[in-house]
Amino acid sequence: TFAKASLAAKGPVDIAVTNATFCSKGALQFGPTQAAAASTTPFRFLAKDALIDQSVKATMDLRGDTAFEFTDCVWTNCCNKSVGNLNTPGYVSRIILHGGSSCLKEDFHIGCAGAGALVYDGGTHVVDSTTFRLGYNNNATGSLVVSNGTVTFKSAPIVGHRAGCTGELKLFGGTYVSPNLSAAHSGTANLIADGGTWKYSGTAALTVTAFASAVVGDEGFTVDTNGKALTFDQDFTGTGPLILQGGGSVAFTSGNTVDVPVIVKGGTELIPNGVEMKGLTMGDETGAATLKVDSTKPLTVDGDVVLTAPKLALDGGMTCPNRDGTKGFGGCIYCSPRGSGDCVANLPSLRAQYDAGRAALSSKWDTSACIAYLQAHTNTFAPA
Repeated sequence: TFAKASLAAKGPVDIAVTNATFCSKGALQFGPTQAAAASTTPFRFLAKDALIDQSVKATMDLRGDTAFEFTDCVWTNCCNKSVGNLNTPGYVSRIILHGGSSCLKEDFHIGCAGAGALVYDGGTHVVDSTTFRLGYNNNATGSLVVSNGTVTFKSAPIVGHRAGCTGELKLFGGTYVSPNLSAAHSGTANLIADGGTWKYSGTAALTVTAFASAVVGDEGFTVDTNGKALTFDQDFTGTGPLILQGGGSVAFTSGNTVDVPVIVKGGTELIPNGVEMKGLTMGDETGAATLKVDSTKPLTVDGDVVLTAPKLALDGGMTCPNRDGTKGFGGCIYCSPRGSGDCVANLPSLRAQYDAGRAALSSKWDTSACIAYLQAHTNTFAPA
């Protein structure tokens, strides 16, 4: 237990805590006091299977080449934090959480005057701060990285707080839960997604705060609408797919470019508003997706289009030249007497067959949209 009013460690220093409780009741400052000293003052705080108790309100200031690395720890925090609070070019102050749990409160600045990063690599974490900033002052850079686990923000972080600073939201895995990707900001905000998921936690429709750039890597970026309506006034670039799921709707603003493939999962609606996409897949094994296209804003897809939905077999009353005597009798050996349309309801109209087929498949699939397929016999051989 550090009960002093303040503790300053200028380094080089290593502190290791294993199977213990680390309790600080005063201000903590780790790292150099001057930028020129950063290269000679690395500081490492390593904790494993520990309780990090900072529930007494106090400040913590990380500077220069400083790293807090927690593995399977519980971190209770009610402090004002500044991670990267000194302009030390080439050095990043960072907090890395491997597993465990944490609850961060009060002001939290990642990249306050220099470069800072907060990395979540597994576990379940909560950020209950209304003033969580990535990039706080001029020339500062703050990064939030989610590579595994679940991180829930009660309020959206401010990515790129002030003009002249840069905030980075990096979603490389796991789930980032928040009421917006970012709160309103004045600085430069960049989104880099390569395997991560954003789950919207708001209760109403939302126009998502725009980023200066949004880059999607090979592993893709998943947006979970959580049943709500989201609108992106945002360009997307990159190599991987933008995956939309959650049963709500996603609209793009006319004039934006979605220079990545888009995959819309079952039960979710896409409103493209005339944007151009690199590819489009609608629906999956859970059911069909909905595409709502405005006739005045045509959809352009520069790539493959895949429509996935349950397929309903229909019988259009055709026959076959190998069955009626034109070329032969009896049909081919692989074809049944009903022209391989045995699963079609024995009803006179295509509409009645379609409705009956939907009802039969509804217990297994989402049949809100189905692909009608003329299955029986040879459908280029209709009777005169």
